[in-house]
Amino acid sequence: METISSLYQQQIDYNSNKSPYIKDFRKNPYSFLKARYYMLNATLVVYFLQNTSIHANSLTKAYICLGFLSAFLLAIPIDSLNYIALLIAQNYVDSLLHFCVALPKQKVHFAHFSWI
Repeated sequence: METISSLYQQQIDYNSNKSPYIKDFRKNPYSFLKARYYMLNATLVVYFLQNTSIHANSLTKAYICLGFLSAFLLAIPIDSLNYIALLIAQNYVDSLLHFCVALPKQKVHFAHFSWI
């Protein structure tokens, strides 16, 4: 079982090769904090799901359902439901899915889009 710190370090190592702002706070503070926030959330979810039978495709299907739910809630003219829809629609699941696939090295059929 991987520890949270080792999973987080894997995220930083993997993403720092692709995106230079992940290790440079002075140059891009917003992007640095946003990337670290998404990586930390993805790490926490992967840590709790690593010993379950839940796979990345299951998470993708759940994310699609949450997208429809948030669209439905945004269509209702009640402010509190709109705020809940915006909370549901956070886009850190993309990095979570990629990391979840990379951890067990299993074959998954979905397109990877970078939101970071």
